[in-house]
Amino acid sequence: MSFPELPTDPPQQLIDLLPYSVKEFISIAGLVATIKLVNQYKGRRVIFNTLAKDKAIVSLIGYQAIQAFKRCYGSELILIPSCQKARSWLKYQPIFDDMYLGLSNAKISQKYDYSERYISRLRKSYAIERVNPLRNKKVA
Repeated sequence: MSFPELPTDPPQQLIDLLPYSVKEFISIAGLVATIKLVNQYKGRRVIFNTLAKDKAIVSLIGYQAIQAFKRCYGSELILIPSCQKARSWLKYQPIFDDMYLGLSNAKISQKYDYSERYISRLRKSYAIERVNPLRNKKVA
């Protein structure tokens, strides 16, 4: 299962998982343009002055956005992060939904064909607490 593309209308939980540099890009050029840029150039280094000459990227993210990036970064070599944590959150979202419903690690591992240990690591890495749905209390 490969990692999905980031949606152009992400929920706040996903935005919180984005690296600081991507949040900075959002403040410069807007959310939609930034997400499109990240999906296209994830994990690569770019120079916005050079990138502005590429008609495909200008049509993808828009002239205004590329000009904003040029004004801010000019001829600097900038790494476009791959946003791995956010992409993995999207990939495992159905599992997280089951966690929030209160399913045990054993049931989730059977349903998605992962080991219980892996499900436990996912739960810990995304700080999802185990909840007993009958009592609505945390389980140790």
